[in-house]
Amino acid sequence: WVSVSVFEFHTVVVQPSEEVTLQCSNFCSFPAHIFWFKLANGSNSTRISSMFTSESKVSLREGFQNGKFTMTSNRTYLFLSIKWVDSSDSGLYTCGTSQDIFSATYLQVQGKIDESFHF
Repeated sequence: WVSVSVFEFHTVVVQPSEEVTLQCSNFCSFPAHIFWFKLANGSNSTRISSMFTSESKVSLREGFQNGKFTMTSNRTYLFLSIKWVDSSDSGLYTCGTSQDIFSATYLQVQGKIDESFHF
């Protein structure tokens, strides 16, 4: 069971090889374990990274520790930066706790329009 509270949805379109930074609000409202997840077409969600507080160490999951992904916080917002984006980075990125989703961003890397993606 996952609840959605104070939910924000964004769409971001970028060009291949660019860097993009996704933003999640409500971070300071919930002193809990906060995650970034990615949902690609037809697959389960994959946990990218997490942190307990805005000052805590970031934990990047295996497969995301290659310097391409960076998770940071400024106490109010949580950010996920992705360098050198390519078509495999397209998908729905969400942040929140294990029970609440705070924000979702659909990232579309230009050059490959994924018309088969369904929410």
